[in-house]
Amino acid sequence: MTNITQSPASNILVENIYCNWSGGCAIGSLGANTAISNVVYRNVYTWASNQMMMIKSNGGSGYLENVVFENFIGHGNAYSLDIDQYWASMKAVAGDGVALTNITFNVRVRSCSLKIHD
Repeated sequence: MTNITQSPASNILVENIYCNWSGGCAIGSLGANTAISNVVYRNVYTWASNQMMMIKSNGGSGYLENVVFENFIGHGNAYSLDIDQYWASMKAVAGDGVALTNITFNVRVRSCSLKIHD
């Protein structure tokens, strides 16, 4: 699994990743005073994982902005994209939630499941 969890963080490039029978890729768990920007995930192949990509938080504050997901290829994953801002596996953090801004997807999948909790 490839995860971005440290904040503040900016100008992040994650590329040429192969996830096989894993949790997939994720940004989070995002919490209080999150400040993450300018992130690119590129050339990601995911096979039989929980999700190709997950953005996860439960409460919190701050922002995740200017994120690009490109050239994702997935097969047999439980979810292709999972955006969960009420993630039950994380204890709720004080705040109105982390703002998600300018998130761009260019994803190819053989079968697709989308799960958004916002």
